[in-house]
Amino acid sequence: MLNKILIIFLSSLVTGCYTNKVANDNFDMTNSNKTVTSQSINVEVIPIPELETNPEIESFNFENSVNNLNDKTYNLNDYKNQIQNINLAELSKWAKPQMKDYKLPDNFLDNFLIEKSFQTKDLTALKIKSISLPSHSPLVKRFLYLIPVYDNQKLLKKLYVTIKGYVEE
Repeated sequence: MLNKILIIFLSSLVTGCYTNKVANDNFDMTNSNKTVTSQSINVEVIPIPELETNPEIESFNFENSVNNLNDKTYNLNDYKNQIQNINLAELSKWAKPQMKDYKLPDNFLDNFLIEKSFQTKDLTALKIKSISLPSHSPLVKRFLYLIPVYDNQKLLKKLYVTIKGYVEE
């Protein structure tokens, strides 16, 4: 058991984040379904409409690249239903008709890209690019972005959900 806790601690030093996973005899870093239920209850999931700003997110200086880290340590599966229940058409600025009946697939958290991170002594925030979304133009690529915010004990406290996109030329 002590070895498993040590593995979790060392992985948190490497990744910069400790998930709300519970160490147990069957602990597997890539496939653990054991969670701290109190953390699930306390996490605020906050949708942000496309192109709108949020003062807290604006205060994060997302400069630190994490070199395409796709570590399942950042498991957000406990919040999957909350994210799927967000009406993405309401968040969309340009593709409301295309997003009207769109539902996130069940596997939308299977592959993601942690683009950047921000860290202070009090919090850690990640900018995560998730699944591509329907677009109003073939030249515009749109993605679901998740911005989890962890406290100084590396426990998830807030999860921002938004849409970002760009024009391909």
